[in-house]
Amino acid sequence: MTSLLKRIFVQNLGLKVISLLLAIGLWLVVARSPVAEVVLNVPIVFERVPDKLEMQSTNSTEAQIRVRGPERLVRRLRSADVSAHVDLATVVPGSHTFDLTPENVHVPNTLEVVQINPARVTVMMERESKASH
Repeated sequence: MTSLLKRIFVQNLGLKVISLLLAIGLWLVVARSPVAEVVLNVPIVFERVPDKLEMQSTNSTEAQIRVRGPERLVRRLRSADVSAHVDLATVVPGSHTFDLTPENVHVPNTLEVVQINPARVTVMMERESKASH
């Protein structure tokens, strides 16, 4: 048993020490990476409008999105990299309110959505008028 433990810990000791130092160094670089936030105004994309329905009105066509992440990525972020989506596939005529959540906002992978304003969007759907054909 002791020879097994000795072999595990002592064999290739130099490589194990170098690996440990590299792991600690990498951790320090990543852990010290400054975090930044930015607020972007992005259009709300209303997707999958059912046939024969049209959006009559909405209380907001734009959302203010606060995004957090590594400073080097946040500094390069543009409004075109972020989008807010509302799926209208199941709506019927009338007023509908949708929560805007981080799941509705598309951002690059390493970034986090921390705030969305407005938190809710209301849309009024009506049957398509004959004049719009």
